[in-house]
Amino acid sequence: MDNPSAPPPTPASPTGKYPPTESLSFANPYASLQPSRERQQAPDKRPEKTTGPAARMIAGALGVRAPKRTEEEREYDKAVREQEKRRKEKLKMEEAAKAGEAKKAKQSYWDD
Repeated sequence: MDNPSAPPPTPASPTGKYPPTESLSFANPYASLQPSRERQQAPDKRPEKTTGPAARMIAGALGVRAPKRTEEEREYDKAVREQEKRRKEKLKMEEAAKAGEAKKAKQSYWDD
């Protein structure tokens, strides 16, 4: 009652004759479709969520009309959107300032 030996390798098994595929370099045909640098960086904080989309989804799942938003809810949602817009504009201005400083530093290096 000897233990059976391992089966012979199948044709799809790597035999070690060829380099691994990670070492091969191929041009990326989808390079232009990859997200830009700013999209790749995760934001510090997610934007505030409102209850509107959740209420609409629940109402739709139940097959009823979504309830009318009260004036208070609409004002709150508007305030949250404005706050998020100001935060994004501030972030964009800071990035533009950093880019301008980097450009000036490069220019001063080459001007010397």
